[in-house]
Amino acid sequence: MSMDEPAAALDRRAALGRLGALAWREPDARGEMPAAPHIHEGHTWKHADGMLYRIVRDGWRDPFNKTERLTMLAFGQILSPAEIRAVVDDLKTLWSAAQRRLLLTNEGAVRERVSRPAPVPDSSTKWSLLMLPERFSFITGLLAMLLVLGSPGAAAEVTLTHVHGLAWSADGARLFIPSHHGLAVYENGAWSKAPGPQHDYMGFSATRERFYSSGHPAPNSGLVNPFGLIRSDDGGKTWKKLGLEGESDFHLLATGYASNAVYVFNHGRNSRMKTAGLHYTLNDGFTWKQAAGRGIEGEPMSLAVHPEDAKVVAVGTRDALFLSVDAGENFRHVASGQALAVSFDLDGTHLWHAGHDGTPTLTRVDWKSGRASAVSLPPLAGDAVAYIAQNPARRGEYAIATFKRSAFLSRDGGKRWEAIAREGKGLDRREGAAAKRR
Repeated sequence: MSMDEPAAALDRRAALGRLGALAWREPDARGEMPAAPHIHEGHTWKHADGMLYRIVRDGWRDPFNKTERLTMLAFGQILSPAEIRAVVDDLKTLWSAAQRRLLLTNEGAVRERVSRPAPVPDSSTKWSLLMLPERFSFITGLLAMLLVLGSPGAAAEVTLTHVHGLAWSADGARLFIPSHHGLAVYENGAWSKAPGPQHDYMGFSATRERFYSSGHPAPNSGLVNPFGLIRSDDGGKTWKKLGLEGESDFHLLATGYASNAVYVFNHGRNSRMKTAGLHYTLNDGFTWKQAAGRGIEGEPMSLAVHPEDAKVVAVGTRDALFLSVDAGENFRHVASGQALAVSFDLDGTHLWHAGHDGTPTLTRVDWKSGRASAVSLPPLAGDAVAYIAQNPARRGEYAIATFKRSAFLSRDGGKRWEAIAREGKGLDRREGAAAKRR
């Protein structure tokens, strides 16, 4: 179809078909991750109308894909604003009755609306509206872990479809993996489901005393979608609202382990953030400050905050790793190449970053001196590290999670790695577990 043909000639259902794919959990024939489907089994229904409007209009590219090709095509030059709104309405017909009821329940509280789409920053702006892929879902149908688990404590087989973060408990006994349906826990060699609501946690990050997250409420929970910023003081059993509910879903969110500073990338304006970009709060969302982000080049893909100094923050993009020591006002170049994941050591001296330059990489760098050393990785054919976490009780122990839904532990600082999940399947590592299953 030519761009000159009448926009009305574009069938909206055809557009929907190009915006999602059923086989979205594995790379396609080109080796790229496709978009998640928009039916009830996906997670499109969890996003505000304004975000869906922008994705249809501007398109979206999965951050792990190596080309500039859009994962979701842009229809802004083909469809009129009214037709884009009609596409969003058509998307809703693909969802379940319960999902549509949840949407109606939250509609009155959602201030980001199709009828008032947020303005697009000038093209010279560094902060793309597409910076928050569904990771993770955002990511998007890519990274996070949807967990099919048995009852807590049982010898459950775990299927990992998505990962939305990676964090240890303060005592170092439990490794938490958030996803579309609550928190999964790896403890004493076995997987279980954490107590608490089965929300879709996005941008999940831990401090010494708390969990912070964004995301979407579970169906029929009666909570406003999206969360904005929420906090848990009891390991995810209960959560407190910290503002921006019904407005923002932060897919890139990072915290200072000891400072409780919270940094986020916001995809568009809201009632507390007047423009898209990097923002932070030092008082649990009571006040937010925008950071200028001068010096960052490329689309932000990862974010980390120094464990103690709230002014030190690292941003990874498709092009390089950057560091700021003035609360995000100015950044300097630290390393070249994709920075798909970034994390500070808990002593604050080293910065870990993961990339993919034809093969997966993991590097540990002294961010003050610039001295860097490569860290060995387990075999990751066609895969890369998406999250990194250090055990606060045993500082030589690290966990990594990958884009293809594998997870590994190292107890010697990254010299050797043991798989605890492989390509979506959780592994039971308890002594005698294999014999008990026979």
